[in-house]
Formats: sequence, structure tokens, C-alpha cells
Amino acid sequence: MKKCYICVLATAFLFGTMEVAAKYTGGAFNSIQLTFLRFLIGGLMLLPFAISDLKKRGHSLTAGDLGYLLFLGVISISISMTLLQVSMIGINANLAAIIICTNPLFTMIFAHFVADGKAEKGILCCGTGIGISMAANKVKGIRAAVVTNDFCAEMTRRHNDANILCMGGRVIDEETAVRLTKIFLETPFDGGRHAARIAHIAQIENGEL
Repeated sequence: MKKCYICVLATAFLFGTMEVAAKYTGGAFNSIQLTFLRFLIGGLMLLPFAISDLKKRGHSLTAGDLGYLLFLGVISISISMTLLQVSMIGINANLAAIIICTNPLFTMIFAHFVADGKAEKGILCCGTGIGISMAANKVKGIRAAVVTNDFCAEMTRRHNDANILCMGGRVIDEETAVRLTKIFLETPFDGGRHAARIAHIAQIENGEL
């Protein structure tokens, strides 16, 4: 947990200082340039920590994995943040709100990676976890569950074989989110009588029920 706090503080410092720098230099760069610089610097500074952690866990990334991460980073971060910044400057509040509420589009892309077997499990977060779970569950093969406590985090894996964990930043704190994530990732599916439930869900998706 101590390591987690250190990472959170380091991330807050890095991105916080970038925000301050962006305010001072905002007049010299447009929104696209600012977004690119912010996330390039942040990504490069955090990359060594990510690589070190992957090596400790015995994981290795293929060229395909790196390509997927790059694609998701560009789509989910750079483009969305650029649109957000442009919206705040050049359009009215109503249209800005519409752009900000495009979470389902990015959720869909993420959910397809899980459904297609590119990732075994996934984690999605928004204000409550409800909206992203609704969007993710529209993708065939996805069983996304909103979780707020230890029991639900365990049972959604044991009894429902959930493959995406959804949490809300306005509902639970950071420590709880880390704990629920650990439970979700480490808990196996019990199978047995519960497998019939999963089969029925698949039949509903396929229009067979």
C-alpha cells in the first residue's frame, strides 16, 4: 500500500506541475499541441515504472500489445482531451457537455478488446460505474458488473464470471478501488451450476431466448 501511495503522489506531482506549466504557456500553444505535450511528457516519465512493474510480474509486451496500447492511448486520451479543451474554448456549455459525455464510445472500444480475447479482464471507472457498465454490456460477450464492496467483487467473479469490473470515483475511495480490483482479478469463476447461468446469458445475447 505504501508503494501505491508513492505512485499516486508522484503522478499527482507530475501532472499537477504540467497543468501549472500549461497555464503559463497556454498562449504559446494551441489545444492539440498542449494535449500532445502533456501526455507525451507524462507517459515518458511513468513508462520506466510501468516496464519495471511488468518485469517483476513476469509479463512481457509484444509488438501487438504496444500497438493496442498506443491506439487506445491516442483514441481515449489524446483525442478526447483535445476535444474537451477545444470545447471549453470555442463552443457553448451545452455542446461541451455533449462532448464530455462520450464515455460510451471509448467504453465500447475497450470492451471489444476484452470480448475479442485481447485481454482476459478489464476495469472501467466513471462517476458511479453505472453508465460505463451499461455501455460495456451492450458488447456481445461482455459481463460488466458495478461493484462497491468486497463481497460483490468476489461473487461477481465466482458466480457470474464477470470479465469487466466497473467502479465509481464518486462512490468509493482510492483505497477501496485498489482492494476491489485485487479481489476481482484474483478470484476465479466457480463454474459448476453457475456455468448454466452464463450459458443462458449467451443465449439471450444470441437471440436464442
